[in-house]
Amino acid sequence: MKRKITIISMSLLLISLAFTQEPKIEKIELSLRDCILKALESNLDIKVQAFNPEISEVSVIQAREIFIPKLNLNYFNQNSNVIGSWSLEGTNYKRDTSQYNFYLTNRIVTGGDLFIYYFNTTTDSTRKFNSINPTYNNQILLTFNQPLLKNFGPNINRYDIKRAKNQVDISILDLNNIINEKVFEVERAYWNLVKAHENLKVRQLALDQSTRQLKNTQEAVRIGTKSAIDLLSAETEVVRYEGQVLSARTQLETYEDQLKALLNLSPDGTGSIKTIVPLDLPSLEKPTIRFEEALEVSLERNPNIVRIEKELENSNLAIRYQRNQLLPQLDLDFRLSYWGQGGVRFLYQDDNPLSGVIVGQEESTRWDAFKEILRGKYPDLRIQLQLTIPLESIFSRAGYAKAKLEEEKNLIEKDRQEKAVYYELLGIFKTLRNSEQEMASSTRYREMMEKKVEVEEQRYRLGLVQSSEWLFQHQQSLADAKSQEIQGLIAYKIAVSQLEKTMGISLEKKSLTYGNYEF
Repeated sequence: MKRKITIISMSLLLISLAFTQEPKIEKIELSLRDCILKALESNLDIKVQAFNPEISEVSVIQAREIFIPKLNLNYFNQNSNVIGSWSLEGTNYKRDTSQYNFYLTNRIVTGGDLFIYYFNTTTDSTRKFNSINPTYNNQILLTFNQPLLKNFGPNINRYDIKRAKNQVDISILDLNNIINEKVFEVERAYWNLVKAHENLKVRQLALDQSTRQLKNTQEAVRIGTKSAIDLLSAETEVVRYEGQVLSARTQLETYEDQLKALLNLSPDGTGSIKTIVPLDLPSLEKPTIRFEEALEVSLERNPNIVRIEKELENSNLAIRYQRNQLLPQLDLDFRLSYWGQGGVRFLYQDDNPLSGVIVGQEESTRWDAFKEILRGKYPDLRIQLQLTIPLESIFSRAGYAKAKLEEEKNLIEKDRQEKAVYYELLGIFKTLRNSEQEMASSTRYREMMEKKVEVEEQRYRLGLVQSSEWLFQHQQSLADAKSQEIQGLIAYKIAVSQLEKTMGISLEKKSLTYGNYEF
């Protein structure tokens, strides 16, 4: 019994250890370019937006379909037993009718509709006194309807196509914009992660040094060279630096999670934790462009500004279209048809069908009926002008008013976007200028602290200074100076990346492309 209890206890212990085992940490070393490429490849926001240009391209094809000819084929057959309506034709008679026809329709760019019809009808009837039975009737009909005022002209009839093409450009600009945004976000998250790593190193170094100092103080208290107050002070420093290390580690994890989200790094199901180790360190690369040049490039290439210009083009198209829709509807209708007839023609005595005496018959085929059409034997021509005055174009004009309001809104939006870019660039150049000054100051401070630490270390080695506390303080100040210098450099790098984003040249500067798109 005891043996069973022991085995069960050991099994539970092993299971407990298996579940409480810490997950394996997998380190992924990535450069900044690796992160940007991975974001372009796997970021879900970019993937979703990348569908829109393709959808817009299909919309262009769909808008063009209106000018593709349409062919319609039709077959009809009817067998009827018809009640006679007058005594000479009998009380009832049978009639078989079959018809096959086709017609071709096509919209042309001027707004006209062209129709070509061909009808072929065969009628066989037992009705008395028919002159021709069976009868083959053929007809070719050409109709053309052309608006002369409203809906006239290539510009009006290609309105939907032009808007669809502009929408393709707009969706590509939206894709460009989100890629620029994501590239900037990746850069910012990457450099913030680098900064967090450096900050954690500095705080960990301070904690290690304060821990060593605490041990020295504890030994000094034990031998009586220092008091309990000195020990409390040393312990307080250790606790303070432990809090700074914890805060720095939390900040590092926050920046790392932001970068993981941008790269779409999802768990692989193995229970391991991926941690990103940045390979690149920031280097100072000063942009040579002046504010005026940056503003000029931004007004030409910033995706938001170029997008609103495309929206303005659509507004102008809508105004011209709606202005045309206010015109009266004046349509020219042209109709031309040719008939042909064949079958079995009965010859009655004295050419009087009422006699009921058939003295002969003449037979002709369907082909004979079609030849009559080709000879133009039975033409039918009609030309008509029809004028319609829509009252809504006089009293309402809502469509035109809406298009004008859309244009005014887009003009204001363009002005807003241009001012937003101006002030954004102004802020970026101020940040660059201030960061340069801060970096120069922090670099001088770091160089001075390096010299101080070097002097103090020499004095300590020579025995001129008995306590290492003063040296520790100088070393801590040097570490803070290095951290401050790196933070200033990273702030400068992020400002440069924001400048490239605002100017719309992020991909060009980094020699990056996305699919077949040229931004």
